[in-house]
Amino acid sequence: MNSYHSTTYQIVFGTKYRRKVMTRKNRLKLFKFIYGICKNYECHVYRINGVSDHIHIVLSIPPKVAISALIKEIKSSSSGFIRKERLFKNWMGWQKGYFLGSYAAEARDNLVAYVKKQETHHGEMNELEKESYHDELVRLLGEHHIPWDEVYLE
Repeated sequence: MNSYHSTTYQIVFGTKYRRKVMTRKNRLKLFKFIYGICKNYECHVYRINGVSDHIHIVLSIPPKVAISALIKEIKSSSSGFIRKERLFKNWMGWQKGYFLGSYAAEARDNLVAYVKKQETHHGEMNELEKESYHDELVRLLGEHHIPWDEVYLE
């Protein structure tokens, strides 16, 4: 017997202290590394993208995988990879927490399109920041009716 699932998740987390250290030059290497971790957990990855201070991962996670364990593995292993490969100057690590949102199958295409356009959304393509990571995170928390406290939004 097989297990069937269709929940799409968006995982978002930022750099420690929201430092804008993830340069465009090496982001793709980081995204490929994270993709490999997700595939090892048998996840279906729809999109990974990000900007200088945070990343988004859109994926489906099999029911047998503990989401918190997956996120812990992504953050700890990718941080080690960044240090080992010296991908980003002044790398201090990831923020302590993360955002996790779940989406219906009907919302997946729009979510993937949104994540695909992160550089434009945050103004990295034209130097004018349109929405900060902090404001985006607050908006996502509100859209998902997740209570939050400013103290924990590093």
